[in-house]
Amino acid sequence: MTEQNGLREQIEYGRRAKIAIEFLRDVLLQERAMTINQLETVDFLTPQDLVAPVMYLRALREIEMKAQTCINMGEIAEKELSESGEPS
Repeated sequence: MTEQNGLREQIEYGRRAKIAIEFLRDVLLQERAMTINQLETVDFLTPQDLVAPVMYLRALREIEMKAQTCINMGEIAEKELSESGEPS
């Protein structure tokens, strides 16, 4: 695979991530709100009961960060490809 093909694949992956994050942001926001509401309203019997919702919030953040990283990498690849004179 040539470097240009690798950059094109990265660009396409970034574009797909950009489309997906538009939908995911709403879902992630709803999930965060429900989890925070649970943390604020449910009586947890032990500290260990808090681990699952906190880990869920962290997982949601990781998903969002991964999608944003893909978007950023795609934009960087697009810039590199355009600077080399290749069409994306």
